[in-house]
Amino acid sequence: MQKINVIFIGLSGYEYPHTRVRCYNFAERLAQYDSFSTRVLSFSDHLMPRFNEVEMYQARDRYKLFMIARALPRLFPRFNTYFYIQKAHYNAALPFLLSRLGFNKYIFDYDDYDVDLNVTFNSTKTRRLFFGTEDHEILTQRLAAGALGCVAASRNLYDYIQRFNPRVEYISTGVKPELFQAVDRSNRSSPVRFLWNGIVWGDEIYEGIIRAFNGLRAVVKAGLQARLEIVGTGQMWDTMVTTLQNDYHDIKEFVDITGWVEPDQMPEILASADIGLLPFSQDSLWIRSKSPTKLFEYLASGIPVIADAVGEVTHVIRQRESGILVNSQIEFNDAMIELVKDGNLRMQIGKSARGHVEKNYSIPVLVDRLAVYLEMLHRLKT
Repeated sequence: MQKINVIFIGLSGYEYPHTRVRCYNFAERLAQYDSFSTRVLSFSDHLMPRFNEVEMYQARDRYKLFMIARALPRLFPRFNTYFYIQKAHYNAALPFLLSRLGFNKYIFDYDDYDVDLNVTFNSTKTRRLFFGTEDHEILTQRLAAGALGCVAASRNLYDYIQRFNPRVEYISTGVKPELFQAVDRSNRSSPVRFLWNGIVWGDEIYEGIIRAFNGLRAVVKAGLQARLEIVGTGQMWDTMVTTLQNDYHDIKEFVDITGWVEPDQMPEILASADIGLLPFSQDSLWIRSKSPTKLFEYLASGIPVIADAVGEVTHVIRQRESGILVNSQIEFNDAMIELVKDGNLRMQIGKSARGHVEKNYSIPVLVDRLAVYLEMLHRLKT
């Protein structure tokens, strides 16, 4: 039987969750099926490895075109092959153009609502050359409409994409459960350890961390022993650290700023945590559309999650079974205090969280659904 070839095309590298999960992990699992052959083309890992993530996004057009030129012989043209485009960034330019010229079809994987951003080319002429438009919102809609099929990571994105292409499948972000240990935390002594990890790239994320700082302040004022670890990087990382030093004198000694760690180190950090935090200080299309990797890593590690009830988390977290959903800063504070006080509740929710992610959000479960969808699209094309 002739295999269906799928090339997963991401802008970022393995270190970043969207490409790691939705390109590398999906491709690795899909290749285990007899009917598929897969590989990954990461612009960051394979075409411009000396650039960091910020440099990849802010690169001049001549570097972007250089990467596209290097990608051409790896993509053009291949029989019985589909391009799996992850995000509407400049990594989508060449496969989209090849498809318009009558070559390989593509599947559009969308996991972030970024239609109000330009993450393709600085030059409007170059945008028009590849996408036929300079407007990024129209560009995103054309990517969706021209795809053989689309994969949406959240229900909000599913509803958005369905307006332009009826062939859309909901496949959330997820994890490899075997990488994460639901360790026995029942005999741990104080302090209880909260964890937040991620990329502090803008105000929406920064303000969420401030929510976590305020929650920790409430825990400390209640006379409870707890610590908060912040793991990550990002353009506003230094701003966040400065705010902690200047405005949170009363709790800064209880906050551990770890910085960036390699993805393979995260399971160890998660094993030392007791509660995962997913704070959102506002409601926006971007937040409603997120399918945050950290959420599924928290669940896989067997720790309860405290999250603001916005967007995809409301579909993933079962209230007081796999986490606690809140609707305000006060409720966020109260949930943090409750889980510090009640070790049995932490253990109970954590155990349920692990089972929930194994059953519904593990890479094998997600890619089973992806394989069925891709086979359907292949039959449709042939």
